[in-house]
Amino acid sequence: MRLAALATFFAAIFGAVAALGELPAWIRNIDASTVLEGVFFRMMSLPNGAVAFRRPPSETRPALADLIKSQPHNAELYSLRAMEDEQQLDFTAAEADWKAYADNSSGKISAQLALADFYHRRLRPADEIQALALVAKAAPVAVEKLTAPAQQQSWQAFERIFAMIQAQGLAKDASIAQYRAWIARYPDEPSLYARFLQFLVAEREYPAAGDLIASYHKQFPNDQIFPVKAKAMVEYRRSSVRDGLSVYEQSFQPLWDPQLIKSYFDLLRDTQNVRKFRDDAHAALLANPEDLNATARTFYYYQQQGKTDIAQQAIADFRLHKEAAKSLWTSQELYVCARLLEDIHSYPESARYYFALYNSNGMPDAQEKAIGGLTSLLLTAPETPIRLGSGEISVKSSVPCPISTVRAPQNCWLCWIASFRTPLSGLHCTHNCSITTPPLVRATPSFRADANSSRVFPMPRNARPSRYSWPMPTRAKATRRANLPSTIPSSRKSPPKRRTFRSDQPKEPGIPPITTLRPRLTRTR
Repeated sequence: MRLAALATFFAAIFGAVAALGELPAWIRNIDASTVLEGVFFRMMSLPNGAVAFRRPPSETRPALADLIKSQPHNAELYSLRAMEDEQQLDFTAAEADWKAYADNSSGKISAQLALADFYHRRLRPADEIQALALVAKAAPVAVEKLTAPAQQQSWQAFERIFAMIQAQGLAKDASIAQYRAWIARYPDEPSLYARFLQFLVAEREYPAAGDLIASYHKQFPNDQIFPVKAKAMVEYRRSSVRDGLSVYEQSFQPLWDPQLIKSYFDLLRDTQNVRKFRDDAHAALLANPEDLNATARTFYYYQQQGKTDIAQQAIADFRLHKEAAKSLWTSQELYVCARLLEDIHSYPESARYYFALYNSNGMPDAQEKAIGGLTSLLLTAPETPIRLGSGEISVKSSVPCPISTVRAPQNCWLCWIASFRTPLSGLHCTHNCSITTPPLVRATPSFRADANSSRVFPMPRNARPSRYSWPMPTRAKATRRANLPSTIPSSRKSPPKRRTFRSDQPKEPGIPPITTLRPRLTRTR
């Protein structure tokens, strides 16, 4: 009997705890000593005292109706009665209360989401999508001004709509309509256009895909990557592989974005047309060796295979042929060659083309692009030595200005370039160096320029560049040099030294060996 009584006691305790845990959240959070407490709970007398028990929905609904009559614009009361309606399985009254809650609530978005949750519980996808569409098309909220688009409530409502469409297997017209609404709500998000395009291509809606590409180009006129990739994908899926590749071939540019080049070669590999691409480029070079477009195609073919040395050789062959034919260099050709060589990290060769670009006249902003390219090389690879002429030049801690007697600071790269007689028209130093540009046209060691014309053409590597006279030393320095003694007095002569090489000193060409004094060893008795 005692064991049975103990079992009954513990069962009552655990049942009470479980009942407390099963209370809905909107009931557990009701404040004590309020009117709502009297609506949802009633006091019952027990041997140990009064205990509050949960009222059934049949009692709470009339009580909430009385409160709503006294407070008709209290949205919280409508939501509480809607949840009680669902507890009593009166879903028609629950829907009406949820709509009333959405109409009277100050937070329209949260109220519409609550109504969408009700339709989701009732398995009514069309009504749920309609409620979510109101949230998705709502105007931006002030508190979400600095929030990322993917974390905004409108964006998440669209994501929930498409999850519902996919789960319920709705028709494609619903998806197309929602995609258009999504793009209208976020017109500056390129990812939405790509996502919509993939859906249209998968559903074989090619005319709509073409209209989407046109609208994207109108919204993003400076983007040249997505329109080409999108057109190629549409033509490839709609007709044949040849039509898809023809889009890339017709719109090919030597200075395409690396992402576009990669997508082009990915399509070539998938369709097994890489060899044909190389053969066509080779045939074009045989027909016209000065075809920059064909040279760029050959360059990209070897670059995508990781053969950067052969890719660089394609640019060198293009230069050597123009040198042999003595044809004119255009600014566009110099700029393209400089950019291509920079892409494969051939910075010294790229610097020579940028240097020649500075002296060309075919491009209105040639000097700006040349200076910007040289600056980009110095900032991208400061550890890479750039050979100018027949020697190697590097920036030292203090570079003497070639025109004035002021010594340039370490960061004055204008004086460093001026020290090699580079024209710097319109540029000035921060430490007031009097840099003046000579009247002659200066060019890189690899390129020679004619002072009487704008002709810039290659120059053989073994040929020495034209030398210009450097500023003569001042008179005071010349006087000091003339007054130096020709011989050293005998009293100050040092003892004879034996010239030896140090084993730890690296031997470099053009650097005299370092001499050390080896002591003479004598044996003493």
